[in-house]
Amino acid sequence: MSSPANPVSPGLVQGHPCFSPDASNATGRLHLPVAPKGNLRLVYGAAPMPRDAISPKHAMDMLTHVLDAGKQIDVVGITGPGDPLADPGPTLETLRRVREAFPEMTLCLTTNGLHGAAFASDLAALKLSHVTVLVDAVSPAIASQLYAWIRPGQHTIPLNKGVETLLTAQAEAIQAFVQQGLAVKVNTTVYPGVNDEHVELVASTV
Repeated sequence: MSSPANPVSPGLVQGHPCFSPDASNATGRLHLPVAPKGNLRLVYGAAPMPRDAISPKHAMDMLTHVLDAGKQIDVVGITGPGDPLADPGPTLETLRRVREAFPEMTLCLTTNGLHGAAFASDLAALKLSHVTVLVDAVSPAIASQLYAWIRPGQHTIPLNKGVETLLTAQAEAIQAFVQQGLAVKVNTTVYPGVNDEHVELVASTV
């Protein structure tokens, strides 16, 4: 489910494929896989594969090739294969290159929120349409059932400390994004028997 943590303009809701099913069918969107590093792993699902990431230069080549082929691309997003802010260099470089080459392009980003607050001003300066934050729990007890490991820095930390770090970082990131004037969308994946009865609390907390 999705819920906007910061009020968004009617134009964004109606015209962006992340918010509107109608726009999803009518708006060209391209995800550039430049995020090489994962900083957590869910119990449910595969770990990010860093070898699948491409360089910012190759990302620009991809975008240019698609546009030159006559495809209409209105939105460029960075969502993976790792977390875009786990190693922010390639993400920010790619966003800057796209913004410079295509000033009117809509840009967005999806992150789990770790280190998000530190880069809120950079993302705002690049005029992203919004940031999506992946929040599957706001309770450490439930979060500890969802994550296999969490690595905020160079090393994996004990899971109990990791989930507390993650939840704090997500709250701080959302607040920082909002304070920088960025629209925030929160996505929650529902895992039956784990966090399905927790979704209402996630929404009200956000």
